[in-house]
Amino acid sequence: MENLRISSAYSGIEFNTHGASIAPGSSQPFSVTAGLSEAALGQALTFDVSWTENGEAKSGTASVTVQKEASTSLTASFSASKTQASQGEVVTLTYTLTNAGSVPVKVTSVVDKGVSSKPIAEKVTVEPGSPLAIPFEYTMGSATVTSVPVITYVDSAGATQTLTLKETTLGMVMSKLSVEVTQGEPSVNGVPFSLLLTNNGNQKISAIQVKDELGNKVNGAEFALAIGESRQLSYTVLSDAERYVVFTVTGKSASGEAYENTTKSYVVRKYIDPALLGIDFNAAVVETLNAAGSIKVRFSVNNTGSLEMSNLIISEKKLEQKEGEEQPVETLTEITRQESVPPGLFETEQAVYVGEPRELTFVVTLSDPAGNIYTYTAYITADSVGVYDGSGAEVVQQEVIEGLGERIGTGISRALSVALVVLAVLIVLAVIALVILGQLERKQKREAARRRARREKQRREQLRQQQADVAKTIANRPIASAPVNPGVDLGDTQIHRRPRDLGQ
Repeated sequence: MENLRISSAYSGIEFNTHGASIAPGSSQPFSVTAGLSEAALGQALTFDVSWTENGEAKSGTASVTVQKEASTSLTASFSASKTQASQGEVVTLTYTLTNAGSVPVKVTSVVDKGVSSKPIAEKVTVEPGSPLAIPFEYTMGSATVTSVPVITYVDSAGATQTLTLKETTLGMVMSKLSVEVTQGEPSVNGVPFSLLLTNNGNQKISAIQVKDELGNKVNGAEFALAIGESRQLSYTVLSDAERYVVFTVTGKSASGEAYENTTKSYVVRKYIDPALLGIDFNAAVVETLNAAGSIKVRFSVNNTGSLEMSNLIISEKKLEQKEGEEQPVETLTEITRQESVPPGLFETEQAVYVGEPRELTFVVTLSDPAGNIYTYTAYITADSVGVYDGSGAEVVQQEVIEGLGERIGTGISRALSVALVVLAVLIVLAVIALVILGQLERKQKREAARRRARREKQRREQLRQQQADVAKTIANRPIASAPVNPGVDLGDTQIHRRPRDLGQ
């Protein structure tokens, strides 16, 4: 082979053969050092070889592929569909992983504690040259959060590596207008309302308009409130019938979203001139505390006005300790009620259970013709007269007997009624006595059984002790007589021993 030449289309690779000749049966190496670009790695490099053989031109080709060294090169990026969102709004987060190495990368986990307590992804593989996008839907809470993605993976050497991305803030857009409503005293001109609007959110709210439940505007022109800014509005409601007033606040946030908030309802009724109203409420003890723990109270409601009142309810106000409450809770126990109370004096006597001498508080509520409710309070003390010696019980018993006599009929005398009641009491006492005697008898039987059991236990203990003593004696002093029959109960056998003759 003469005039050998080696050429390559790849720029930078040139072999210097100098017209070399190779004798038959011989070989000769040719080498060159060249730098390869990233694009050339993994691609076939082709070489053209030409020579003359006995004056005849000959040629051939050869190729080689230089593989990229096995390596991992993982990069990651983070994106969000929006970085400002309202509470409850869904934000799509995307975690993109790119493998610039030559072998697949095993990703252990993708963690973003700012938006999720659980891993975003676990045990995924990222192939070389094929980016992997991992989406995650985050529902905006009530506060701004910070996203800090952390990717853990295993490199080509088998070592665990960590890749931490930069922080991204997801701002919570809070459009919030607090409305403080104050309802004034009614007058002939209506009921005045004062509305204090404050922007407690984190962005400006514009185009603010306040209306009542009938669609009437509270403010004239629309206005805007910056963060922390307030505006005071005044409004008067005049109505000839009962009405529940509700205020609705509308506006627009800085991001262009509509804002709306509604207050609770406020009752407005027809105006009643206070000069037409007048109520005096009093309570007095008619009968003092008896053996049954009750008193009789006279309640007096004097309607000194010119209008008929309605829905009268008289109650006792107490402080009771409720389960789960740290402080006593005020309660009302209804005593009596009356549908209407015309002008003039209304009185009623009612029995009130008090249990023991104590201070009592009574409350009466009434409604005027427009439905407005009025409340009045009276105080008394429930005391007993003298020292209780049981005489009250006789009075109560006499009342029961008299009531029973009336129920039996007018044809039966009071003496017979008393006899019947006494007989009933005796029967009850007899039944109680029988029950008690039965219990005593059962108790005595149980005691006798326990005594018998103790005696039997003592007898068995003594018998076992005797058997043990006999066995011990036999073991220490053997007798040359016939052996004891093992079938004989030693506890019932008498063993006699004669003294030995020491001379023998």
